[in-house]
Amino acid sequence: GMWMGGNLPLGYDRPKESTHKLLVNELEAETVRTIFALYLKLGSVHALERELVKRAIHSKRRETLKGKVIGGAPFSRGALFHLLRNQIYLGRIMHKDESFEGEHDAIIDQSLFDQVQQSWRRRPEQRRRRPGWRRRRILAPRNPQPPPGPPPPQPAGSTSSALPLDTSASPCLALSLV
Repeated sequence: GMWMGGNLPLGYDRPKESTHKLLVNELEAETVRTIFALYLKLGSVHALERELVKRAIHSKRRETLKGKVIGGAPFSRGALFHLLRNQIYLGRIMHKDESFEGEHDAIIDQSLFDQVQQSWRRRPEQRRRRPGWRRRRILAPRNPQPPPGPPPPQPAGSTSSALPLDTSASPCLALSLV
């Protein structure tokens, strides 16, 4: 498999003229290895994201032909998920959901890559087994509603832009205002 163009992944530089072989950028490659190792140590992409911010490790910075700078920012969780699943770091090229041996050198060995992929397969089971996880979810609503009852009194002299409340459609609301 040959590199056919697009955004260069962290750890690689543009191929030399008239070739399609990505060149390893050793400084960036070490960053990729660090990200994989930190993920295994920390066990979650959320924790990894926070650790990379602390260490000031950012995405690949590149400049377009028009001079616009792209990247060089903290990694998002989505970008980290993509990086940690990207087979390009194994020396492979993906094309239409198929993986092919690439011409470029691998940055990550198969064992490290597999450990990261396996940790995702174990995670959902671990979350389900954690005691009390359902109870916490039920007791902590996502969007808490204000308590029923009349709105708090307005200070003297203030004008409210609120529309009058129509209680005819809801018997519960009508009862709570009585």
